[in-house]
Amino acid sequence: MSKKEEIRKGIEDIIDTDGIEIYRTFDIEKLCAGILKYLHSKGVVIKVEGELPALGFENSKAGVERFQLKLDTRKEMFKAGYVAVESLVNE
Repeated sequence: MSKKEEIRKGIEDIIDTDGIEIYRTFDIEKLCAGILKYLHSKGVVIKVEGELPALGFENSKAGVERFQLKLDTRKEMFKAGYVAVESLVNE
């Protein structure tokens, strides 16, 4: 079972067990909280807008070399799929 299928099954289980009671009490917040808690326990995160490390520039030979190194590093981070994420649950 893939990670995606495992998470989908976990959510289905939460809805099947908690959903009936929540439907009777109209406590949707409880259901959402349960699902978020489950997703958090599985390491699910939200992809957010993020910035790559600042380049900065110093007007010297060493500064230019550092700038080029930082620029190359940024390119590699993009190729590798760098993304900024944050947790679903604030701790």
